[in-house]
Amino acid sequence: MPHRSDNKEFVEALARGLEIIRAFHAHKPIRTVSDLSSELDLARPTVHRILQTLTELGYVVQTDQGYYLTAKVIELGVSYIATRGFYGAARPHMEQLASDIDQAVTLCELTDADIVVIGRAEVPKIVAYNAALGQKLPAHSTALGRVLLAGLDDEELMQRLDAYDLIEAVAAQPWVKFNKVGMVGISYPGISQLFAASTQPPSLAAITPLSVLDDSYRATLYPGGILNTGFAVKWTSERVEQSKPLGQGWEQKQIDSGDTTCADNQKIRGQNPDLLKEIEDNPYYSEELGSEINPRSFIGSINVPVFIAGAWQDEQTGGRFATMLDQFTSSPQVYAYLTNGLH
Repeated sequence: MPHRSDNKEFVEALARGLEIIRAFHAHKPIRTVSDLSSELDLARPTVHRILQTLTELGYVVQTDQGYYLTAKVIELGVSYIATRGFYGAARPHMEQLASDIDQAVTLCELTDADIVVIGRAEVPKIVAYNAALGQKLPAHSTALGRVLLAGLDDEELMQRLDAYDLIEAVAAQPWVKFNKVGMVGISYPGISQLFAASTQPPSLAAITPLSVLDDSYRATLYPGGILNTGFAVKWTSERVEQSKPLGQGWEQKQIDSGDTTCADNQKIRGQNPDLLKEIEDNPYYSEELGSEINPRSFIGSINVPVFIAGAWQDEQTGGRFATMLDQFTSSPQVYAYLTNGLH
């Protein structure tokens, strides 16, 4: 479904046009009005008018079979690359390196759980892998992605990697049917599914996030711009205390029984970030801080079926989650259950 917004400055027609352009891909290079209408949940007359506009501008061509993109679309991506000064600076070095090692050199950018190809220096090869400009690949399963992930701080890196590794480890167990994993959970165990699924673990079958949020900062921590001391700060404070060494209460007994792994794990608890200090230091929203904990910004990477449910009067995570339902753009099936009620 196309993106929708309550922002009065938002131009919905432009958003729909861009959504239609993105709907063309290698598996569906030719599209028709009817299949675009069905896939994007847009009225056929709307799709037809947008396609006619794109045809007039030279971005698509109409044939008897349907519409296909023209090379002019590349200009949109090239404009982005042209504004990125580092690519211009990197290009001669990439070309020199490609010549020296007789291998193609690719420049990528980390975007949420994916890498996006933004530059390429080729060398003649009989058989070669062509990474197209704009191509998106999972960061965890590519060498380039792992290099970029290595540059993240430990907290951010672990948030991206832990869930991916856990799902693959569980799927590899002999007792797991079909070696596929499904995720079920409510509240934080539901929210964490969104983070996990966005990394696209190959063994993940489906997720069922219940009572989740769309934006940790603006929906729960500062709803309406007011600090939520009734739930969010209190909940965070409890988690901070419980994540301290021996903070769960059962660890000491485990250590006393000879569990050296548990004892070693307590030593790294001192590395926990001070979340209460982060809240105090950030009374205003910033993309740098907020986007990492904003499911709305990355659920488009989730590529498995989703069943999501929640309540409009949820006193903990709020009712805003429904506004992000149209952002599950890569999920083959999305089922939503919305109801009155609390958390």
